[in-house]
Amino acid sequence: MASTPNFIIDTSCLTQAHRVYYPFDIAPSFWDFMLQHFTSGNFILTNKVVDEIAKGKDDITNWMESQLSPSIELNCHEDANIMLHYGSIMAWGNSQAQYTSLAKSEFADFDNADAFLVATAIEKAVIVVSQEISAPLSKKSIKLPDVCTQFGVTHIDTFTLLRTFGFTM
Repeated sequence: MASTPNFIIDTSCLTQAHRVYYPFDIAPSFWDFMLQHFTSGNFILTNKVVDEIAKGKDDITNWMESQLSPSIELNCHEDANIMLHYGSIMAWGNSQAQYTSLAKSEFADFDNADAFLVATAIEKAVIVVSQEISAPLSKKSIKLPDVCTQFGVTHIDTFTLLRTFGFTM
């Protein structure tokens, strides 16, 4: 039986690891670690993140398709409470005068995982893990860490996650 998930993983956590600092051939232990925690249920992987990664059609897409069972994916659209939180997040984003219309539009794009991650984190009482950096004065984009802050959700980066679990290579 899977334990209660503690973390929800953003697209950037996986894509930046693969493309920048933990390629599959250099850091297989990182990918084994991620697979172990997705499979055990410690980490939530949403359909929105899977869809974002699938757009890349690269090695990370292949890894997800070959290593992760579709049964571990949380479908955000099927949970009415997540969708209620999502609606509140969308209303907040749209009401923020500091952001440009384009920033609001990109944030509200139904294919964008960010608001769904925060909505799921609220509903499941978990921590969001991403490589995005807070930019509270930004006008051009609504950053995931800033949405987390607004809604009282803890946000950490990948390295903090790894340290939390005592992961080393």
